[in-house]
Order: sequence, then C-alpha cells, then structure tokens
Amino acid sequence: MKQEIEKMGLKADGTSDETRIDDGWKTIREIITTTAEETIGTTCRPKRNDWFDDECRIVTEEKNKVHLKLLQRRSTRSLTEQYRNKRREEKYIHRKKKRKFENDRLLEIELCREHKETKTLYKFVNNERKSFKPKV
Repeated sequence: MKQEIEKMGLKADGTSDETRIDDGWKTIREIITTTAEETIGTTCRPKRNDWFDDECRIVTEEKNKVHLKLLQRRSTRSLTEQYRNKRREEKYIHRKKKRKFENDRLLEIELCREHKETKTLYKFVNNERKSFKPKV
C-alpha cells in the first residue's frame, strides 16, 4: 500500500508538493478501497425482502413517476386521483406478494414439522420469532 501511495506522487506521510490536501485524501481513500477490494473482495448485501420482485419494483416506479408529476405540476384532481390509484395498486400488489411469501414460508415450516425435521423447524421458527420486533 505504501508503494501505491508513492506511485500516486504522494509522500509516505500523505502530503504532496503539487496537490492539495483534499486531493491527497481522495487518492489515499481510493487506494485503500481498491486494495481492500483486491485482498478481501466485496460482498453483496443480503436481500431483505424476498417477496419484493420485478413486478413490485415496476409498480413502485410507476407510482413514483406519477408522484413526481404531482409535485412538479400544479396538483389537479385528475393527477391526484391518478396518484391515489397507482398507490392503491402498489399497496395491493405488495400485500398480495408478501402474504403469498408468508404463506409459503408457513407451509415450509409445517412440512418440516410433518417430516419431523426438528432442527430445520426450530431454525425457521426462531428466525421468524427474532425478526419480529413490536413497536414501542
């Protein structure tokens, strides 16, 4: 890493004769991130909502476009009604997908119980139990 810093025209302590301090810190940050990516690699974040698919994403984008129109232009009855309809449609699809996902999950848990796979059963149950946090 010290060699890469010196390649960029910086001294080992992070100062430079021809660049400003801000540019020096930017290059140091870039060097650190590229070195870390090369040695450790990057990991993707786990998907938070397994039920949220392309259909949900498309409906949400459509609703957001209508909402932007509503904010940018003078709000008329037709635009307001169009936004309400898109929002209602979005909520309906999200509820339907989430309900289907939860029912599939419950069926999977039930199958584990029927087949007496206790380890997987309790893994599912504990995962569901720990993920629920009531509002205080």
